[in-house]
Amino acid sequence: MARVFKFGDAISTDAIIPGRYNVTTDPTALGKACFIEARPDFAGSVQQGDVIVGGRNFGCGSSREHAPMAISRRPASRPWWRAASPGSSTGTRSTSAWR
Repeated sequence: MARVFKFGDAISTDAIIPGRYNVTTDPTALGKACFIEARPDFAGSVQQGDVIVGGRNFGCGSSREHAPMAISRRPASRPWWRAASPGSSTGTRSTSAWR
C-alpha cells in the first residue's frame, strides 16, 4: 500500500539535499542522501508508489540541479502534481524538473 511522505512549507533545496552532498552529480549517490536532515529515514524507507507531498514553496532556495536529481532517484518521484489553489481538489501536472 502506498504511503504519503508529507513535508511542510518552504522545504528548500538544502533540505532536500544538503550542500555537503553536492560534491557529485551521480543521481544514485544523491538519492541516498535525499531529505537526510528533514526526514532521515526517507531514502531508506520510500518505496515504489509512495507519494511526496510538499507545502507552499517546496523546492525553494538555490537553483542547483542536485535536488531534483536526488528526488528522481527515489521510487516516489513521478509524476509530480501541484495543487491549483489552497483547498482545491484539482491539480496541474508540473512541467518542471521536479517530475
